[in-house]
Amino acid sequence: NGSSESIASLNWVLNAHWTPNQEFIIISVIPALPANLSATRFTRALLMRNAHMRKIKQMEMGLIEYISILRKRFPSNKFHFEIREGEADEFILQFTSEWGADLVILGAHDERLAIEKSHARKIAGGVKWSVKIIKSEIAAKKMSNIVV
Repeated sequence: NGSSESIASLNWVLNAHWTPNQEFIIISVIPALPANLSATRFTRALLMRNAHMRKIKQMEMGLIEYISILRKRFPSNKFHFEIREGEADEFILQFTSEWGADLVILGAHDERLAIEKSHARKIAGGVKWSVKIIKSEIAAKKMSNIVV
C-alpha cells in the first residue's frame, strides 16, 4: 500500500535468497469505502470515490513496478499481485489458506506492537504456516543488538 512497512517487507523479499520456481503473491488491501456513502452528498461521495480509485491505481502501478524489479532479480520465480478492498487480516487469512501459503511476510511498525495490537497479530495467530514480520525501514534503523 506504499507504507514504509510494506516497502520494508518488499525490500526484504528482494534482498533475500530464494530457490528457483517459488511463487510469490503480493497482497495489498485497501479499506473499502463506507457502506453509507450513498447517503453522503453527491459531490462529496464522488470526490471520495475518485480518490479511492486513484489510490487503487497508484497501488497497482507501484506493484507492477516492484514486480518488474523482482522478476529481474529472480527470473526463475513467479510473481503476482492482488489488490482487494476490505479488511486486510480477513482477506489475507482466507487467501493464504486457500492458496496453501508456506510463508506469509508482513510489514509492521514494530514487531512487538505488531504481535500485540495489529492486523499482523490476527494473521500470525490465525495461520498454520510460518509468518515473518518485517519492521519498517524507520524502525529497523534503530536496531543495534540482534539475536538469531
